[in-house]
Amino acid sequence: MTLGPALGPDDRLIALLRHRLEEAGLAEEDVAEEDVAVLAVAGSSDPRAVSACRVVTAGLTAASGREVTLGFLSAATPRLACAVTTARIENPGRRIVVSSYLLAPGYFQGLVERAGADVVTRPLLVPNEPAPGLLVELVTGRYRSAL
Repeated sequence: MTLGPALGPDDRLIALLRHRLEEAGLAEEDVAEEDVAVLAVAGSSDPRAVSACRVVTAGLTAASGREVTLGFLSAATPRLACAVTTARIENPGRRIVVSSYLLAPGYFQGLVERAGADVVTRPLLVPNEPAPGLLVELVTGRYRSAL
């Protein structure tokens, strides 16, 4: 069996995450300027995966023009619910928007939706919608590199 490299970090994923934030009404130029963003990731006990999540968070901070903090659903800290609570305490009266860095809906997306944010973005893939071109390009590229 041949394994390809992980999907992230990758600038195409960061662009898709930024697009999902814009869909949720968080855009640099509009009234959502005061919104606080938290990136929700599944989490891992593998330090390389945790480090990759931090790279994506830094990339999303740069791409969105606002500070993005990180929250894990399992195996690493800070936990998402704690990151949301901290963001709410440190930014009273501001809307907390969680960016879901999950591939598809399911159990973990449900945990993201129950973590206490005001708004949660859709995952990278959405049922009954075509896969985003950036994601298709990334997956097919990883597949080709594994051949």
